[in-house]
Amino acid sequence: MPDMSPIILEHYWLLARRGNLVALGLYAVFLAVFLVLGNWPMALTTCAFLATLGWARSRMPWRHAECLFTFIWITTLAFSAVAVLGVGREAGFHYYALTLLFLGNPEGRDTLMAKFFPPILMMGFYLGLVPWLGSMAPWWPLPTASMHVVVKLNEAALCIFIATTAFHHNKAIATMTRRLLGMASTDPLTGLMNRRRMEELAAMVQNSHERHQRPFTVILGDIDHFKAINDRHGHYGGDQALKSVSECLLGSIRAEDQVARWGGEEFLILLPETTLEAGVEAAERIRSHLAQLEIRYEGALIPLTMTFGLSQGGPTGSFAQALGRADEALYRGKAAGRNRVERA
Repeated sequence: MPDMSPIILEHYWLLARRGNLVALGLYAVFLAVFLVLGNWPMALTTCAFLATLGWARSRMPWRHAECLFTFIWITTLAFSAVAVLGVGREAGFHYYALTLLFLGNPEGRDTLMAKFFPPILMMGFYLGLVPWLGSMAPWWPLPTASMHVVVKLNEAALCIFIATTAFHHNKAIATMTRRLLGMASTDPLTGLMNRRRMEELAAMVQNSHERHQRPFTVILGDIDHFKAINDRHGHYGGDQALKSVSECLLGSIRAEDQVARWGGEEFLILLPETTLEAGVEAAERIRSHLAQLEIRYEGALIPLTMTFGLSQGGPTGSFAQALGRADEALYRGKAAGRNRVERA
């Protein structure tokens, strides 16, 4: 299988497992029907297919979703062909082969073979194999009265299978979309929201606060001498420092506040409904917590401080303007000795 996102791979594996489970349920129903009708050859045949799919479900590694899909393809086509040959085309068992088109391309390959092989196989099955098998006399025919019941059962089961597959497919797509959106808006190292997501939230906060004439405060923080931390403790030590800072920032803000990794060793905190004076108090509290933070990597203590620049937005300016002023204040704080809070 080509390299695929773990989420996409998990999606295909989930579809394969659910498709396999539905197929097992259908075979169990067929087995019961053939046993009730006393058609022992078809009952034994169905039992063999049921055992094959059960074995595949229990033995296939989760990363081999395409193998499980292949098993479902082969067993469904084979059972449809055997059922047509055994009880006749009129029973409608060959329609189950259509369900394979709903399973899609399990390997995610964007090739001509992957795109056109399933429909070509279906055309060959229905235009070649099914008419040929249907022209033969059934090996184990069903009574006329029972045939009507089996046809109705197959029609109902086919509708249920298609509806169930569509439901699970849509549910899996929705779950995968939410997770991919979460990954697109989250910094993978710290777990904080990334710059793109913060800009989206800041735009909403700006619109709301401008409309209601309410202030918000932007705090831009930068880890002091972060390059020296990387040089002394290595990049893994620097990563540990970033993670610890992120946890401290999250634990030092209110529920309505937002914090993001803005870039490198810079973090941005957005305080809605907050004046500049209140923002200074919050920044001082965060700075104090960080100064007391004990970060250890491979037994060594990593001393760490941060410098903060603040500015107010809302009626007094946009988020971009407040960010620019906070950035200027941050640089003034760096020039003044670091480990301090500087307001615009």
